[in-house]
Amino acid sequence: MKHVLFILSLFLYTFCSASTVKFETVANANGVIDQNNSGQYRWTNWKKDSSSITFELSDSVICINNTKFYIIESPKKWHVMKDRRYVEFQCADEFLAKTNIRIVEYDNKRYHFSIKVLGEQEGQIYRCRYIND
Repeated sequence: MKHVLFILSLFLYTFCSASTVKFETVANANGVIDQNNSGQYRWTNWKKDSSSITFELSDSVICINNTKFYIIESPKKWHVMKDRRYVEFQCADEFLAKTNIRIVEYDNKRYHFSIKVLGEQEGQIYRCRYIND
């Protein structure tokens, strides 16, 4: 358990102290708020995707292709669950619409990360790989 916590804290330190963090996507899906399940999204099927996602933490900007999201509030901690952990950024898009961007790191998965862009009515989810420059 100490080993896992050490690795988690090291990753969090590296992620939060780096000024630029890059991801390469392999697939994405679109979603809309499920009217029968408040706060939950209904997702379409996965489709191939080769988007670029960049977290410019020094500038408080997250870029997904040509769309910029401005970080209003950075995460304070990782939320740890049984098979995954995540951090969530409170953002606003270019039109000042509230958006949450969540990075989820999975245990024992082929693509260890997913990035969810959750708007007020619709969202996107990306399967991706961390790019270590």
